[in-house]
Amino acid sequence: MPNPFKETLQVGITSENNTVAELELTDVTGRSVLVQKYKLIKGVNQVSIYAPENLAAGTYLLQVINTADNSISTFKLTKE
Repeated sequence: MPNPFKETLQVGITSENNTVAELELTDVTGRSVLVQKYKLIKGVNQVSIYAPENLAAGTYLLQVINTADNSISTFKLTKE
């Protein structure tokens, strides 16, 4: 995952089974700026996230929510 990023993030997600993951990008105030769902297969998955064109430079949080077990991983990112 490139950090800082400009327009695109490549995220590696490891899944123990076939499932769906929800990725949510929020700004530091907690406002959601992007929500996307991805079908994952068992093993390592590479997901491309394209930031909205009007996304301002700054600090963001990316939450990866695995719908199979409701686990949440959070990453701090910087947009250039």
